[in-house]
Amino acid sequence: MAYLNIQKAEFNRATENLIEIAWKYESLKVEYDFLTNTDSMSWKHLFVAWANEFEELHGSKNWNEIDEDYYETIERFAEEKIMGWAGKKKRIVVGRHMEGITLNPLEWLLSNDGAEIMTFNSVDEAKGFLKGKGYQEEDMEFLRFVEEWM
Repeated sequence: MAYLNIQKAEFNRATENLIEIAWKYESLKVEYDFLTNTDSMSWKHLFVAWANEFEELHGSKNWNEIDEDYYETIERFAEEKIMGWAGKKKRIVVGRHMEGITLNPLEWLLSNDGAEIMTFNSVDEAKGFLKGKGYQEEDMEFLRFVEEWM
């Protein structure tokens, strides 16, 4: 009987993981239309595999006794899996606040020819680039380092 209870608890956790991953996908596809280019059956298979993987990685955690939050952890996990599968990775972009009325309150650091937004693998890499261009630490206090999927 105890074995059946363990199986049921594991099944319930895996089911909850699956639901959270599906919800994350739904919220991401509103912002990233390219996610709808894949058929739903493929996504379903991926969601099940990822739900099981999450359970293998985090199933033994007692979320009430640790500093991590289940929902934040699974949302981050799902976002990384979904966007990674779509061929995207997180990049750092650098912006500075723009004064006045605007749709985007940040002006992004552009390449030398102004054709595209500069991207970096990490905040440290971005700061190193800026220091090479003459920025001081106090100059960088007014900049925003933002993670974006690209």
